[in-house]
Amino acid sequence: MKDCDGGNPKSLDLKKHCLKAWIVRLGCVLLLVASGCMSKAEFSDSEATAIQAIVSDGDAQSSSGNLDVLEDMNTEISDQNKLNPQSGGAITVLLQDDLSPLNGWAPWENICAWACRNVLNQVLETLAVVLPDGSVAPFLAKKIIHNNDYTEWTVELRSGLLFSDGTPLEASIYKKGYDDYVKSGKVTSGLLRDARITGVNAVNESTLVFELSEPNPMLLNVLAGPIGRVFFLEKDSLSEKQFAFNPVGTGPFIFDGWSPGERIVLSSNSRYWRKDQNGVQLPYLEEITFQQIADERLRLNFLIEGKGQILQTRSALAINQGRESELTVISRREDNVGVILFNTLESPTNDLRVRQGLLLSSDQEELGRLASNNPDASLAAQWVSPDSRWYSEAVTRAWPKANISEAKEYLLLYVQDPERSDRRAIGEKIAVTLLCTDDLQLANMTRSLKSQWEATGLVDVTLEQVGRNALIKRVLGSVTDQPSFKGDFEASCWRVGGESDPGAQIEAFLGLVKTSPLNVANMEGDDLLSLVEEMNATGKFQDRLLILENLMLLLNAKIPMIYVDYLSSALIGDSAVEGLGTWTLPEGISVLGQVAGVGRYSEVWLNDG
Repeated sequence: MKDCDGGNPKSLDLKKHCLKAWIVRLGCVLLLVASGCMSKAEFSDSEATAIQAIVSDGDAQSSSGNLDVLEDMNTEISDQNKLNPQSGGAITVLLQDDLSPLNGWAPWENICAWACRNVLNQVLETLAVVLPDGSVAPFLAKKIIHNNDYTEWTVELRSGLLFSDGTPLEASIYKKGYDDYVKSGKVTSGLLRDARITGVNAVNESTLVFELSEPNPMLLNVLAGPIGRVFFLEKDSLSEKQFAFNPVGTGPFIFDGWSPGERIVLSSNSRYWRKDQNGVQLPYLEEITFQQIADERLRLNFLIEGKGQILQTRSALAINQGRESELTVISRREDNVGVILFNTLESPTNDLRVRQGLLLSSDQEELGRLASNNPDASLAAQWVSPDSRWYSEAVTRAWPKANISEAKEYLLLYVQDPERSDRRAIGEKIAVTLLCTDDLQLANMTRSLKSQWEATGLVDVTLEQVGRNALIKRVLGSVTDQPSFKGDFEASCWRVGGESDPGAQIEAFLGLVKTSPLNVANMEGDDLLSLVEEMNATGKFQDRLLILENLMLLLNAKIPMIYVDYLSSALIGDSAVEGLGTWTLPEGISVLGQVAGVGRYSEVWLNDG
C-alpha cells in the first residue's frame, strides 16, 4: 500500500469594499460551504515564493531583488525516477461533484471548483502553481519580480511554450485575452479588483507587466488562479461559444468533444511543450475520461471493480477505506475547517463569557468524529492545517481543551448578570439556537453538541435545520439587516479557510460589518485590523508567518468560532496507476502531493500489471 501525505508539518488600510466588489468572493463562499456543509526559475522575495526547503531566505533579499528556486528541495519520491514510465493507454477518473460548468469552460465566466479543475487544469495552465505546502512556484512563468512597493509585477514567460493548435505563446496573446475577456469577465473582473490589478502590458514577446493601484505582496497566489490561466482566443477566428466548449491552452491534454451533462474525454496534446527527464514526450497517457459519481461508496466500488483507475474524494471515511483496500492514497488535510460560528452581534453569543462557556463545554473530539464520520478525525485549532507551511504549533497548543467546571463558571457569570445581553431574568437559563444544514452527519454532530451544552445545566439549545443555500443566506445576511450583513443566526455550522493567501482570507473575514458580508462572525477590533494591515504590507514569509501566528492567537482568544475538524481531500488510484501525486516543476524539481483533490495527470502512467 502506498500512503502519501501531501504536506510538511515542519514545515491597511483595510478597504471598505462596496457590495459589488464581493460578488465573486460570495460565489467562492457558496462553493466552500457547499463542499463540506487554494534551468532555475526565479521569484521575487514575496511570501508566496518561500517554498518550504527549496528557496533561500527572503529576508536576505532586497525588496526588489530576484529569488532563485534552489535545488535542495527535500523530495521523498526519488523512487519514481527509478521507474520506467510507459507511454500510451487510457484511464477513467471518477469525480465527486458535477465537473462541468454550466456555460462551458471559459475561465473568465465560470467559477471552477475542485472537480471542474481536475479537468480544466489539464487543458489551460497557469503562470504559477500552488504547491501542497501552500507555497507558490512558477510554471508557465520563468521569473516573477516586483518593484519596491509591490505595485508593479514583471512576469517573464518561459521559452518554447506552445498552444495546442501550434501557436507560440507570446506576451501579446495573454495581453489580448486580458483586454478582451478577463477585464470584463463575470469571475475575473472581481478577482482583478480584489488583487488591485489595474492593467497588464506586454513589454516584449516574453515579458508582461502587471500594474496595481495599491501594494499587494500576495499577487503570486492570484497568478496561480483564474487570472493566471493562459488561453488563446482571437475574436475573428473562434467564437466565445466555440471556445467555451473546446478551449485552446498550453496544457498536456485537449478536449475530444464535449456536451454538457456527458462524460468528458481529453486526448493527449501532441504539441505539449514538456518532456520528462529522459526526453520522453509528456503526457504519458493517450486519453483521460472524467465521470461524476456523487455517491462515495459507489465511487469507491467502481474503482475497486476496475471501472475507473483514479477517484477524487473529500470523505475521510473513503480515504480510510482506500488505505484498508491497499490502494494508492494521496491525501491532504486542507486549509478548510468546519466550525461552529458565533454571531458576535446577536445575543446571547455577543457576550464573550457565553462563547467561552460554550467552547469549554464542547467535546471537540466527539464533534469531529461525528461531523466527518471518521474515528480518526483531524481536529483543528486554526485556519490552516498541519500540512501547510502556515501552520503554528503555538496556536494549537493555546487552543482551550474542554473543561466543564470552567465552562459553568463563565456561563454562571452571565446568567447572574442583571445586565445580561439577552435581557432575561437573573438565573434564567441561556437560550441558544444552533443552525445547521440537513446533512445527516452534521445533524448527528449538532445533536451531540446540544447535549454537551445542555449538560452544563445553564443552557437550553434549539436545533434548527435548513437547506444549504438557506443557511448561507442566513449567515451572510443582507443590506436590510441592522446593521447591514449582521446575519440571522446565533450559532451556525460553517467553514473557514481556503486556498488563497491567509492574509487575504482574514482581511475579508474582518472587513467592516456594514459593507462586508464575508465578516460572518461580525468580528471587529483595531487590534486585529492592525495585525492584518501589518501582515499584508510585507512580502517576507517569515515576518508574515509570525504575524499570522499572533493574529490567530488574538482571534482565537475572542472565540468567534469553535473549531471542529479539517476537511481532507485525496486522489485514490488502483494498482495499475503509477505516478499519481508525483509531478515535477519545469526545472525538474520533484513535488509530492496534491491540493484540494485536484490531480496533475501529465506524468501519470499505466504499468504492465
